[in-house]
Amino acid sequence: MKLFRSSLLCSSLFAGYVIAGSRIWQPPIDDNAALQKRYFHVNPDANIRGYEATVWPDKTIRVCYRDRATKDKFHLDLMAAHQIWVRAGLGEDFRIEAASDADCADQEKLKDCLLVSTGDSLATTPGFPTEDSFRRKSGNRGPEMSLSDDQTIGMLSKVPNYAHELGHSIGLYHEHQNPNFWATGDQIKYAEGGTVFGPSNNNNWRCQNLKDYTSAVIGLVVQNPRGQQNVDRSDLCKDWAYAKSAGFSAGEYLPMPASLGFSQPGKTGGDVDWKSIMIYPSGAGAIDGSGDPEDPRMPILLDHKGKRIPMNRSPSQLDIHAVRGMYGVKDSKGRQLLNKARNFPKIYDLSKGTSGCL
Repeated sequence: MKLFRSSLLCSSLFAGYVIAGSRIWQPPIDDNAALQKRYFHVNPDANIRGYEATVWPDKTIRVCYRDRATKDKFHLDLMAAHQIWVRAGLGEDFRIEAASDADCADQEKLKDCLLVSTGDSLATTPGFPTEDSFRRKSGNRGPEMSLSDDQTIGMLSKVPNYAHELGHSIGLYHEHQNPNFWATGDQIKYAEGGTVFGPSNNNNWRCQNLKDYTSAVIGLVVQNPRGQQNVDRSDLCKDWAYAKSAGFSAGEYLPMPASLGFSQPGKTGGDVDWKSIMIYPSGAGAIDGSGDPEDPRMPILLDHKGKRIPMNRSPSQLDIHAVRGMYGVKDSKGRQLLNKARNFPKIYDLSKGTSGCL
């Protein structure tokens, strides 16, 4: 659930598991409206050059594991995570299958497979990198996924955490990092005038509760001994790119550049998909101390009414519609993606092309 610091990214699945056939992947035309509501998603048209990521060919994620131990550790739970999407209505035409041992051993063919590794956190490459993507050109790498079975992170349950990561691999970004939802009056970079998130919106952005806040600030003091650390400290909680460059987890919450995805006009609490599996629960990445038996972590981000965002352990119907739309719509209309912007290589390098989870 974040835009990860790890160079390995996270999100989908498993060897030898194939789901077969229904018509759910031929969505009706009115699914386009639902697709527009889902703000961040990869470009669904692989035929348009110049974009960073697209959908998986033939709706099929082909998987390789870093080693046998990784497969033994995660395979069954990843299958269970995929079933969470299927039960929510994804449809059985979406396939997850093992790549052959020969393909996994071939460095060229491996770049078209999802490489799953064991990590100490969660991280995923969103979607399927295009041939002219910065990721392939700069690092000559394909999609990757780093998984952890730590059940004190994310939704406090490993299988739902993996389902969230699967959402990234399918092509979805974080719901809460939509810049349309963030208030501009708080001087938060990339914010686009929303009334949902930010200090001025019921003080619902509580960056200081992040586990690594203190260490991030101390790191800046060490790096800036001449008294400039106060300015930098403020930027840590206001600037996605700055937080990412500092390796600070606020980069998994703060709004990303609008040019990264496709925008919809909504800026209010009613426009947020609060049931999305792609939105962080309020405690993700936080220190303990809330006193809540369900989630002992302090809140980082609250909803527009000042209430905690719940742990959504299953995709919402808007999540499902968004995926159907991405894999069924041939035309992509929306803002230019980040990799077409002049400063794309600099910004993209900060996130290593990943989406992750706290």
